[in-house]
Amino acid sequence: MRIGILGYGRFGRALGSLLLEAGHAFRAWDPVTDVPAEHQSGGFRALVEAQDTLILAVPIRSLDGLLRDLRPHLRADQLVFDVGSVKVGPCALLEEHLGAAIPHAGTHPLFGPVSLARAERPLRVVLCPSARHPEAARRVEGLFRSLGCEVLRQSPEDHDR
Repeated sequence: MRIGILGYGRFGRALGSLLLEAGHAFRAWDPVTDVPAEHQSGGFRALVEAQDTLILAVPIRSLDGLLRDLRPHLRADQLVFDVGSVKVGPCALLEEHLGAAIPHAGTHPLFGPVSLARAERPLRVVLCPSARHPEAARRVEGLFRSLGCEVLRQSPEDHDR
């Protein structure tokens, strides 16, 4: 699995560390935050084109613009998921921009940089599958399970209540 993280702020870095601990290499891109040389991608387009799994770790207010920029470079064999703390809006944006063409899912990791630094366990993740992409949900769930996470499935509406 070739993993790309779009957004390397506090959560993107923490998730990257968790990926490495589980034996997953990754590349990252961020327009404002420095990415360590060993994880640099050569730019936005290079990251998107070289990875088969893309994790959107940007602020929710930036998600719509990122998806607009991302969509022309995506292929049907790629997997895209977000890691935002709310799900109705982000899942709707994923459906709007990626629809039936690009496999996607919404997630909300119920952990962050502080809980990871404290080695708090168990790690839990809410997965909001797209009805159009059940295989994408299985792939996302498998990735999070490989990180040692418990995965809880919910609709975006149930999550945000």
